Amino acid sequence: MGEFDITDKKAHGIGYHIENMRNRITAAVTSKTSGNMPTMQYTVSDDANIAKYGLLAKNCSVNSIM
Repeated sequence: MGEFDITDKKAHGIGYHIENMRNRITAAVTSKTSGNMPTMQYTVSDDANIAKYGLLAKNCSVNSIM
């Protein structure tokens, strides 16, 4: 999957509103099989957007099949 500008309405075919916007996403990835993989946490954020709108965060939990 390549990168795209989330503010470009043509990039994903839908409009956007601040109520649906997130400027920090944290994903916790865990293994379905105990002991095979430690929980890893990844966070991406847009600091300029946070300064403009305030923190609009979303936390996700992802289960690995490994």
